[in-house]
Amino acid sequence: AYEDFVERFGLRPGKTVMVEDLARNLGPAAALGMITVWVRNAGDNQGLPSEVDVYHVVDDLVSWLNRLTAD
Repeated sequence: AYEDFVERFGLRPGKTVMVEDLARNLGPAAALGMITVWVRNAGDNQGLPSEVDVYHVVDDLVSWLNRLTAD
């Protein structure tokens, strides 16, 4: 499904960010070379799987995005 998404929208995986609150869903995006962001949540009891390549771990996505875009 990730490959189809990349192809359909003409994305460049190395320039694409995948944000997800379930860490296990980031694996396919990381395998394609996407930058991955895991938004920790109380419902994800399993935590961060060791086999998933996650570039950023955040607790508050809005605050993180604001810091990225601050002047």
